[in-house]
Amino acid sequence: MKKFLPVLLVLALFTSLAQAVDYNKKHAKSYLNGVFDKVEIDIEDDVIILTPRDRDDVIVEITPEFELYVNGDEVELTDEQQEIVKTYYEQLTELIQSATYIGMRGAKIGVRGAALGLSAMVKVVKLLDEDYDEEDLEREMEAEAEKLEAKAQELQEEAEELKVLAEKLEKTQKRFEQEIEQIRELDMF
Repeated sequence: MKKFLPVLLVLALFTSLAQAVDYNKKHAKSYLNGVFDKVEIDIEDDVIILTPRDRDDVIVEITPEFELYVNGDEVELTDEQQEIVKTYYEQLTELIQSATYIGMRGAKIGVRGAALGLSAMVKVVKLLDEDYDEEDLEREMEAEAEKLEAKAQELQEEAEELKVLAEKLEKTQKRFEQEIEQIRELDMF
């Protein structure tokens, strides 16, 4: 029995971590999916690659130097269009980085929540001590839970900032499509 309990506790921790990571991936992606309903996003060597979900014959690439390629051919851009591509690239990378950061913070909070649950299980054993009762346990657990709730609230506020970033990107994406003929002709957004 002594060997079984630690194994059970470790399994509970990893299960909670996996659930937290999965939840936060989905939550972070939901901001991107709002902007990219019809487009898959990939980033390779800092090059943004956009491909329509329903077609595999189109690839749009934006390099870190803000060059735009459609199916491997560089698109000649005016200064105004170049600025739109630059803004689009910067906003998209900022949104992805922020979503990733928030997802990782959420996973950490999930791990702390799982650890709190494990801690409660371990502290139950302390109830065998005459000097420690249920009120002591409850007080300790509530203090830890309040700290965790405060972290979760901070994360919620940061997630609201993601929404603002996504809205900005959506506006820029409309300009990206409207102002650049080769993108508009693809009808991919």
